[in-house]
Amino acid sequence: MTKADKPCPYKHEKAKTERRIALHSKPKPKKKPKTVLLYVVQGNYGYGWDDECASEDWKEARNDLQAYQDNAPGGHRIIKRRVPNV
Repeated sequence: MTKADKPCPYKHEKAKTERRIALHSKPKPKKKPKTVLLYVVQGNYGYGWDDECASEDWKEARNDLQAYQDNAPGGHRIIKRRVPNV
């Protein structure tokens, strides 16, 4: 009989180990992020930068920017904006 196969002679040590295992095996709930990153397409028609549209995906914002550059006059750009996650 090896040392690992022997039962623990002290009951309180076994109980401590079981409690420790039980405490560390519970999954922690994921926290909801406080902010969300938005990519905002802005256009400048001579009166300053105005928001045209916003999306959470960079590729979608890039496609929107390309569409605005092809079809609308004035300058256009993409900015990143953090907004509270509600």
